[in-house]
Amino acid sequence: MTQIAASFLLLAGACVLMKTLFVLEQTRPQFESANVLAVNLPLMSYGKTPQQVQDFYRDAVRRIGALPGVEHVSSGFSVPWRDEQGLSIGFSFAATGARRADGQDYRAKFRSVSPNFFATFGVPILEGRDFNDGDKTVRSGW
Repeated sequence: MTQIAASFLLLAGACVLMKTLFVLEQTRPQFESANVLAVNLPLMSYGKTPQQVQDFYRDAVRRIGALPGVEHVSSGFSVPWRDEQGLSIGFSFAATGARRADGQDYRAKFRSVSPNFFATFGVPILEGRDFNDGDKTVRSGW
């Protein structure tokens, strides 16, 4: 009797697992990855000024965008489906006047991206605007 009950429990668990796997297989991410080519470019900074490095990457984006069939080009430290950890840099922050409730985590992940990054992955911007070349990186001494 115990073996039959355990068999039914294992069968029920296997059915739940199969349904979960089926749902996960049908779930699509919120970004488009089917027609996206991700290329790792090493940081070519040895013996070069910061301006030369910046010009190299800007020229690479311009030249890739000029290739036939390319619709969008952008750059960043990582791609969402492959490089989950990014730089593994955590910043702690809290909004002025916010109260930290139990279990809430105010750490944010650092991910650097260029203009057109969201359009490249087909992510709609619901509010605000996309980054542009006029946006600057803010560096502070803290």
